[in-house]
Amino acid sequence: MDYLTIPAEVFLSIATIMFTGFHAYLVMSQRLSYFHSVKYLLFFSYLSFGTVVAAELVLSQVTNIALATLMMKTSISAVIVAAILLATASQVLRLQARGHETPYKELRIRKSTSLLITIGANLSILALVWNAFQFNFVQGTIPLLGTPTLIASQSLSQLALLSVVYLGFLWHQSKLLSEEIVTQSKSLSNVIKTTGLLWIVMSSILFTVSGALRILGIDIVVFGHLLESIVLGYLAYTYAKPTALLEFFASNSPLAIELKRKQFSKVLDLNMGFGKKILLEVDSISDYHELVYYYLGSGWKPGVCVTYEGSPLRLAGSMNKTVKMIGFSMSADRITVSKDETIEAPLFKKNTYDLLKWTIEANPQGRIVLDGISHLIQLLGIDEVYSIVSYVSELCAKNGVQLLLTLNYQVHKLEVISSFEGMADHVIQLERNRVKQIKPVSQVTITIPTGNQVRPE
Repeated sequence: MDYLTIPAEVFLSIATIMFTGFHAYLVMSQRLSYFHSVKYLLFFSYLSFGTVVAAELVLSQVTNIALATLMMKTSISAVIVAAILLATASQVLRLQARGHETPYKELRIRKSTSLLITIGANLSILALVWNAFQFNFVQGTIPLLGTPTLIASQSLSQLALLSVVYLGFLWHQSKLLSEEIVTQSKSLSNVIKTTGLLWIVMSSILFTVSGALRILGIDIVVFGHLLESIVLGYLAYTYAKPTALLEFFASNSPLAIELKRKQFSKVLDLNMGFGKKILLEVDSISDYHELVYYYLGSGWKPGVCVTYEGSPLRLAGSMNKTVKMIGFSMSADRITVSKDETIEAPLFKKNTYDLLKWTIEANPQGRIVLDGISHLIQLLGIDEVYSIVSYVSELCAKNGVQLLLTLNYQVHKLEVISSFEGMADHVIQLERNRVKQIKPVSQVTITIPTGNQVRPE
């Protein structure tokens, strides 16, 4: 096929449909996004927009009035369906931002009057579109392209009714811009408000080029759709980003108190530079959580502890509000963020890589602990765990993140321990609460007693 023979409006419309399909894929591929709860509503709204573009494409190529009328009704119907979906999504996001863990259930129990009115009005207008709307078509040309097309000349009464759909949509999206949307994270609040603003921009373009300008006999729909797809693309990018982590990393982590700094500074060189890796080798009886949390709390950004169900760090972390906790579990079936700022995630291969990638990239130049290497080896095998640690090490180096690994050296053969030691810049061994740095070689050893005092040896 000679691409030069394809009419420009057809090429632009097909490109817009392809972009929209890819954007819909991005929406569905999200995992940790704050918009995960409404991803199906967003996905079908993107499909609705694709339907609008496809119907307008057919309309630009036909001369049959009956078929042109069918395409106009299909296009308007898709817009109304999208407006209903996005109005519902805005209500769900508002409930979610207010702390409701089951916003859909809350929406069913406490039915939103504004949403019910909006849906009722939209459905009434949808019925009018198919049973009462009549369209007068005039022959015209597409500006800039100069190609002939049928321009649907809507009446003022029809445009007035469609403006009810438009104004109802603005009503719900404007709520996302209001002061009612307050979360623990200012950055997340900004994301939500930006979303509402961009949807308003997109709907304004759609109403103008597909409705108002047609009354004047101007058809620039194909250019409007291309511009709308750019807005939708940016929105899809926003939806796919790990915005749950924007809230997860929002709180400020205070520096460790001076007493603890003096306790461990001889062993942990906290100014060793971004991207460095530490291997903490522990035995089965030592209490290493204080050492780990001191390491995490000594950074200038929130520390992240990636651990597993039943880990000593997991139990101690419930009392430590300065550290963000991510817990892998064999019993979890999906990724959730609990009230105590803990991410629960199922332990399977792709999920593990994605979650670790998002965690590191969301907290550049921070600190992360990958706890329970021995536990992971039992579940996943040495080859898979070594691959995960290598992957994490590369990402940490790229993002300037300091990494601490914990390994029970008593349960592994020497070659296994040596392989992980080779990846680390620093190796610290904890045996019977005695801490010793063995890479680089150091003669300094301190003892961590049960109480708050530390006695240098």
